[in-house]
Amino acid sequence: MASGHGGDADELRILSETVDGLSRETLKAAELAKLLAAALAALEATETQPGDDAQLANVDLQNILQKQQQTLQLMSNVSKMLHDTAASVIRKIGG
Repeated sequence: MASGHGGDADELRILSETVDGLSRETLKAAELAKLLAAALAALEATETQPGDDAQLANVDLQNILQKQQQTLQLMSNVSKMLHDTAASVIRKIGG
């Protein structure tokens, strides 16, 4: 069930594109982590201030956390695609 060399080249191209995408998403996650750290620092600074400022900071923090969760889920999905693609290439080369 091994495909021709053209199929292997396509699989390797897809694998390479997936790795590139994962690298980009990793950088996005790092940026989100920095935003999260800044938001936490801002929230800690506003804890002593009563009222709307603390609530707004809390909403901002929740939004950042949600974005981080979405990015991590996307990275997980890309990682699974990378694994599946690599396993497929290995099976085709070995078979």
